[in-house]
Amino acid sequence: TGCTLGVPQTSHILLLELIFETRKLLSYLSFKYHFLNGLAYTFFEGVAQMNSSEDRRIARTKAAIREALVALIEEKGFDALTVKDIATRANINRGTFYLHYKDKFDYFIPI
Repeated sequence: TGCTLGVPQTSHILLLELIFETRKLLSYLSFKYHFLNGLAYTFFEGVAQMNSSEDRRIARTKAAIREALVALIEEKGFDALTVKDIATRANINRGTFYLHYKDKFDYFIPI
């Protein structure tokens, strides 16, 4: 009669189609999930690389400031030197010095 266990045959077909479509959807969503995770990983890996290169630049700048400060203290003494002297010797702009330190005294104050 077209019935199995009291369920019409058309319902079985609809149920199989629903299962098939659900599997396709889950497969698609799984692909999207892994694809987006890969993009997120790539993005954050790039950000981490940018931060590490930024850290190297900061370290290089601070090392230049330190070397300039030591040389200038030996030459002029601490009281006689200015931020402009330090920046010129370190081959940086005064603005760059102020990005890292408030003034010449701030160099010696640990954070």
